Amino acid sequence: IIIRHSAVIENRTSGEKYVFVVENNIAKKREVKTGLVRSDVIEILSGIKVGEKIVVSGQNYLSDGEQVRIVNSSK
Repeated sequence: IIIRHSAVIENRTSGEKYVFVVENNIAKKREVKTGLVRSDVIEILSGIKVGEKIVVSGQNYLSDGEQVRIVNSSK
């Protein structure tokens, strides 16, 4: 799985990397294991599945379980 590098948030203290997945308009924090990085994309080795909706804008302001509204969805 390849996603925008900017969608991945890294906790500088713990080193944990995570993304927010949207399920039923709720943001769910998911820890991910990453692989190769190329320019603006990053390989996700585990933590998300193909087809899941990933927050790529505003994710730094979200909390786990927060309600969200999708304004633009790219496939």
